[in-house]
Amino acid sequence: MRRNRKPLRKHSAHSEKELLELCGRDSRSDLTEKIKNLIQFGINLNAKDDGGRNALHRLCRFNSNSNLIDAIRLLIQLGIDVNAKDDDGWNALHHLCCNNSNSNLIDAIRLLIQLGIDVNAKDDDGRNALHHLCRFNSKTNLIDVIQLFIDKGIDVNAKDNDGWNALHYLCLNDSNSNLIDAIRLLIQRGIDVNAKDDDGQHALHYLCRNISNSNLIDAIRLLIQLGIDVNAKDDDGRNALHHLCRFNSKTNLIDAIQLLIQEGIDVNEKDNSRRNALHDLCQNNSNSNLIDAIRLLIQRGIPVVSDGHDARLILRWNYKMENKDEILKLLDEAAPV
Repeated sequence: MRRNRKPLRKHSAHSEKELLELCGRDSRSDLTEKIKNLIQFGINLNAKDDGGRNALHRLCRFNSNSNLIDAIRLLIQLGIDVNAKDDDGWNALHHLCCNNSNSNLIDAIRLLIQLGIDVNAKDDDGRNALHHLCRFNSKTNLIDVIQLFIDKGIDVNAKDNDGWNALHYLCLNDSNSNLIDAIRLLIQRGIDVNAKDDDGQHALHYLCRNISNSNLIDAIRLLIQLGIDVNAKDDDGRNALHHLCRFNSKTNLIDAIQLLIQEGIDVNEKDNSRRNALHDLCQNNSNSNLIDAIRLLIQRGIPVVSDGHDARLILRWNYKMENKDEILKLLDEAAPV
């Protein structure tokens, strides 16, 4: 008997590896039957790959097939640890919320919670499942999943290790066609719209820095309507207009600047380096709409030269600029003699 143990364990280890590989694939229609066949070899169902992921983690991360629900239920019934975490502290729910192609997401989340997973578990970076969802999901089911998480008791105001809440993550997700409805739902369900991260930035700063698609204007308007402080400054002294002018080079830049000004932002605000939004615009923006954006800020009274910073000198260092001479002429006309 003793002589047989080593080859049996070797076969078991091979089957454990096969189970992990199987649950990392997305195409098997016979997934549950294959899992049952592997279990017959007495394998350790909680075996992990090099990243500390067990079969349930891999299943939730990579599988979006119609058999996902049955496979999750089977693994848990067979004794897999539903609350196990990988080497980054992710549990199965975290992995599931990163699986953006998963049409079974709502049913899978509901099943995991029903079978005992900790809905408020955080990974090593302090992120819960709602953070992961708002960061990665841009599908039509996003709204329903947010609602489900909140109904199941997730802490909507939880922050990660950098002070980001779910609203911060949502405003980073540039591909999210549900952005407006998701923002509205989170705020209606109690998220602090003015919560700041460890750098002093709130959701409007994130939005102006990262979102450049067609829903930017509506998202800015909604955040302001729902109570965000339009003039809040981060730890570097930058307001939303600074962030917009530092990072946004899309066609909606002009409309976004106009909206922020209409909503009362201080166009002359300076950051900790005594730079205003015009200085940031001239340094970072190379889009064809730059001259119109500069003209708009000048019309609103922003100074070309202020506290030792000259927008013309800054612009000369912007090597990406094509119509530099035309813009310099505009700045010269607005600068003090």
